Amino acid sequence: MLPIASYPSIVEEFLPKMKPNFSKPQLDNFAKYLTGLMVCDRKNVTAINNAFVGHKDQSALNNWLTDSPWSDEQLDRARKGLAKEELDAKNIKHAVLIVDDTLNHKTGEHIEGVNIHFDHAEGKTSLGHQLVTTHLAAEKYSVPVDFALFQRDQGQSDFKSKNELAKQLIAKAVEAGFLFDTVVEDVWYFNYDNTSYIEGLGKDWVAGCKINRLILLSGKEVSLADFLKTVPLEEFKEVTLKSSGGERTFWTYAKNVTLKKHCQRVRVVFSYEDKVEGEPKVLATNRLNWDAKTVVETYLLRWRIDAFYRDAKQELGLEDSEVRKLQGSKRHWLMVFLADTLLQLNPKAERLVERVRGGFETVGSTCRYAATEVLRSFIGLVMRLAQKLKSADEILKYTLSNLKETKMLYQMEI
Repeated sequence: MLPIASYPSIVEEFLPKMKPNFSKPQLDNFAKYLTGLMVCDRKNVTAINNAFVGHKDQSALNNWLTDSPWSDEQLDRARKGLAKEELDAKNIKHAVLIVDDTLNHKTGEHIEGVNIHFDHAEGKTSLGHQLVTTHLAAEKYSVPVDFALFQRDQGQSDFKSKNELAKQLIAKAVEAGFLFDTVVEDVWYFNYDNTSYIEGLGKDWVAGCKINRLILLSGKEVSLADFLKTVPLEEFKEVTLKSSGGERTFWTYAKNVTLKKHCQRVRVVFSYEDKVEGEPKVLATNRLNWDAKTVVETYLLRWRIDAFYRDAKQELGLEDSEVRKLQGSKRHWLMVFLADTLLQLNPKAERLVERVRGGFETVGSTCRYAATEVLRSFIGLVMRLAQKLKSADEILKYTLSNLKETKMLYQMEI
């Protein structure tokens, strides 16, 4: 891409809120990194640093990311404060908290925190950082909340399972003041320890459920799969739900049962999409009075976190950090979470949406508009340079030089 001459407006508007957290040089590096995540093709320190007109040596930006003594916690509080402020302003009435995990693939075994993990998307083990994350789906809005690095049990004294990390992240969402009434999780996180913890916080839950789970029926243990065989086909009811791609039709059957390992009554929903054949998706919830449509509709909000993982990796470089230190990796993830939050909720982003016909439907579209702003500022720089420099070659040399070379080439202020 063309050299960056100024920050996009969405970054500029956020900078005043960050001044108490950074020194002036730190704030400059913060703005560069945030801009780079939004508009650069490659999202690592070297690529972001070299993308700016008159850039310094990349070591300054690398040091800011890995070793500089600024507070990750203060930055994260500012990010969450922005999210809560905007959601409150939008008068959100209903929200759910989604729990899931994702694998950030890596190739270097010497990168701190990497382990071999099973990659469900590829069906094989891969090297990488595995993050457990929480995500808020608040009506039409969507925002990442928190992350924690899961590391396999290798005898470390502070080992925490993914389920333990999930509970910690749910607690942090409550402590941060995010208003949600239901937690949504997939099969991996559906166990009594998690659901009882969620209920202890006064929250409801909806979870994916394995079809081989045992229920107690007339004093006998029966799998959900065997129970399903006893349900007449005419008991399944048609449910139509709206989605971004149009309408989706499900055939559902709901029943309150006692799960053996939970030793409590839960509501299970067997759900087939389009037609009743094959193996159904089984959902469970503590809300015994919810109809099947509400259960399925709530669980389907899980797509929001999958969309975040996709956008964070493809558009914002969640996997692209090449630093070896874990501190640098964690700060990179934090900056990706901040970039996504700004693109989703910042009022400036919403005004940008209104200015473009058809609006924005993806984080990528908003990033491309930010890149257009960067392009406009570069054109402005070239126009100013053309008034002082004699040829296109001189202008090109100026815009592609680093700070040291620029000072040597031109004793002038543009």
